[in-house]
Amino acid sequence: MNKKERYINYVVGDLVKNTEIDHDKKRIKYPFLKSTYFLSSHPPHLTHPTYPLFKYLKERYGARDEEVKIIFNHYKERIEILFSNE
Repeated sequence: MNKKERYINYVVGDLVKNTEIDHDKKRIKYPFLKSTYFLSSHPPHLTHPTYPLFKYLKERYGARDEEVKIIFNHYKERIEILFSNE
């Protein structure tokens, strides 16, 4: 695994770790959004990278524009796996 792959894995892992999913109360709180969202059959608001995500990744991790979409896609996959396991 090269340096860029390690960086992306670290960022995605940290995002997942900081995402609060409460299946009992059916809520999810993304670290890059201020609101808490109620759960449905799929994770809400993960259709495409949003401005708050771009800003969060750039400020917190120093991500470049071309890395944001890659990070988002990996993050989305990991969150969907967490949902499918519950």
